[in-house]
Amino acid sequence: MKASVVVPLFQKAPYVRRCLESVAAQTMADFEVLVIDDGSTDGGGDVVTALGDPRFRLIPQENAGESAARNRGLLEARSRWVAFLDADDEWRPTFLEATLAQSEAHPGVVGVFTNVLDGTHQRPLLQPRPEGVVDDYFALVLEDQIGMTSMGTLARRDALLACGGFRAGRTIHEVGEDQDAFARLAWTGTVAYVPATLAIYHSEIPHGSTSRAREGRPEMPPRVLSYRELRASGRIPESLARSSRALCDHLLRDHAAASINFGCRAQALRTLAFECGPSAMRGWRFWSLLLRALLPVRAHARLRARFARPKARHEARLASG
Repeated sequence: MKASVVVPLFQKAPYVRRCLESVAAQTMADFEVLVIDDGSTDGGGDVVTALGDPRFRLIPQENAGESAARNRGLLEARSRWVAFLDADDEWRPTFLEATLAQSEAHPGVVGVFTNVLDGTHQRPLLQPRPEGVVDDYFALVLEDQIGMTSMGTLARRDALLACGGFRAGRTIHEVGEDQDAFARLAWTGTVAYVPATLAIYHSEIPHGSTSRAREGRPEMPPRVLSYRELRASGRIPESLARSSRALCDHLLRDHAAASINFGCRAQALRTLAFECGPSAMRGWRFWSLLLRALLPVRAHARLRARFARPKARHEARLASG
């Protein structure tokens, strides 16, 4: 068996057939599919059973969250290579064939990922770049704001288990458990890229299911936590140190912005003043956030309005020619 496919399933009954049919249509047919039914109550498991494909294995568990479901699938998988696909997303027919071919072309890699098509807007999520081994994964993430994804990645099972799998048991404001796990994977070894858009991401929120984004008080982004843990133990490769720190600072700025928007200005101020590195202070965004964290809300609103009026007049003059 060349690959195991892990599909976490929770309240996605209207979509899981589309997902699994896209797996069944793969040009590389030597795989198993582990559908982890994470306590669904909408009959999604019955949809899986009704397909009658002997390669599909339904594994029920009490609701524990998407990361716990992926970890369960990772433990149950019988192949050296594991791919992940959310139950409301889908693959092009050559996804497994193309990613496995890259793993064979570059035997040392711990992961292979493809470009992803935004199914709602019909555009690729990643910028054009060459096929093959990625020299600096974290520079790529900084450039595109996305890298390996939960629907577009093939990972070496032993390497993903060794770096801890998916961070479970937390309420995370950022949608980032998958990106966190794959960042830890990229800190442990090299990854390769397939530029074709072989996975399709559906960003609409399914009726009756959980949103992909979580509401609540912003918590520290999981990739920042992993970066700190690995840096403290000396496990960040020197070649990735600069881009990893820059990505961490970018995430901390986003965390500060989310904290301000949620009303946690003291938390935002701590993040900006004590946790961001030097690279975070370059550019206007850091100082704008710092101003927002320091100024009273009304004072900041008045300041924004004062600068917005001249800008609006200038834009109107440009528009009128």
